[in-house]
Parts: sequence; C-alpha cells; structure tokens
Amino acid sequence: MLKKGLIFGEFIIAAALAMTLTGGGKPAEAAANRDTTGQVIQQEYHTAAADDNAGHGLDAEAEPELVIHSDFVCEKDDPKLIQAAVEGFEKYFDVTVDPSQFDVNVYAFDPFEDLEGSYSVDFSVPENYELLRADGSIGPDGFPLPEIKEKMRPQFYATFTKDKEIDGLYLSYMGWEVSEVPLNVEESKRAAEEFLKSHEMIADGKLDFMGATIIADSRTVLTYGNGKDGAVQVAVDTYAGKVEHFEYMSRKQAEIIIKPMEEGSGLG
Repeated sequence: MLKKGLIFGEFIIAAALAMTLTGGGKPAEAAANRDTTGQVIQQEYHTAAADDNAGHGLDAEAEPELVIHSDFVCEKDDPKLIQAAVEGFEKYFDVTVDPSQFDVNVYAFDPFEDLEGSYSVDFSVPENYELLRADGSIGPDGFPLPEIKEKMRPQFYATFTKDKEIDGLYLSYMGWEVSEVPLNVEESKRAAEEFLKSHEMIADGKLDFMGATIIADSRTVLTYGNGKDGAVQVAVDTYAGKVEHFEYMSRKQAEIIIKPMEEGSGLG
C-alpha cells in the first residue's frame, strides 16, 4: 500500500504494512521522530538477507535495498482540513475528536513516482510516544505490551486525497472492551462488511471480497474491490470486534502489497 496511509511522518515502505495497519508501535515511533521542516528525507532499508550476505563477502544484490524518498511539508494549521477529519471520525466511527486535546499536525505530501499529492492530519499524544520509546514496551508481535497499552490515550490519523477528500481514517489505542477469544477471519469479514454497507462505502454497492491478511491475532485486514479500478481495506480489532481503520486505494496497489489469504483461513 504505497500511498499516504503509510506516510506516518518520515517513511513510505511496504515492509511497514503490518505496523501501519495496526496502530502499533512503529507508526507512533515514526511520528515521534518526524522532521517537520519540509525537507526531502532519504532513508535506506536493507533486507536481513542482503545485510547478512554483505557481511560474508556474498553478493549483497541478492536482496535489493529499498531507498525511500518522501517530500512533505508540515503545514501546522489548516482549520478546514482538521475539521473535515473531526467530522470523518464522527461519521464513520461515532467518535468525538477534540483537537484542543491533541498535538495536531497537518502534512502536505508532494507527488512521488506513482503517488499523487495528498494530505494528512495527525492527532497525536506525545505521552504515548514516550511510553512506546521505553525499552521493553513492544511485544514480539510488534504491538505495545498490555501493561503499556492500557496507559495510552486514544489518538487519530486521517489521510486525504489531493482534492482534500477523506480516503483513510485510523484509530489507535481506543481502550475498547475486549473478549478472551479473537474473531476468526469469517467473523472479521462480517464486521468489515457491516461497516462498509452501513456507510455505503462501495461505489457500486457490490461487495467484491479480495482477501484477508492476518497482521497478528489481534488484527485482521479485509480487502474489497471498489468499482473497476479501486479497492478499500478495512482493519478489524479482532479482540474488540470493531473496525479501527479503513483506507481507499487502487486495486493494483491492493493486489501488489497485500497477498490475500484464502477466504475462511486464519486464526480462530
């Protein structure tokens, strides 16, 4: 999903997909380390195999490096865009977001390769980032440990098209009541489809299920076609049984970045 939904401040990288869709540690960590000067940021990511080969005199090109370039400007203030985000969270999730209670940043992203220009609004909680930065705060699945998560406040992130229309909303650390057993893929699928139907989010009204991806036992992402060339992803918190994220994208992006699992497979 190489688009603005992955731009949590300083990087665009497919390998970060799991963390980006979960509200887990990495997006928050990236946001905590944002450079807001609007300069071009260049970072290099090497696969473990490439680094390992290089250390043994082998061909490092066996696994190519991925160099990321992201050009963005922190606008700091765009009242209309901030209000649009607030209204979006109210409409889709019945959640009231009071900007005065957050560190709010508005970002404008320049076009990059096949990505169009876009915007995002980040309602962040600096105290959350401090908790996430602490040693031992993240579990082996890449999510904050329960004792850390219960201390964190809800925070929100919205993405917009170049025309400033909402195309993604993310909830994190909502503190929802959870069950002991997570939803399986079929149950998560039902939750996602109810969400899509209730908000009339599919262009032609036809649910075209493309596949499910299990991020962790607490997160499942369901992907649906949206008209001829579009797609929409819905992430379900499987322990809470609630949708916590959606994002529109092209069908091509969905097919390339997400490798769907067979329907009905998965945990539960």
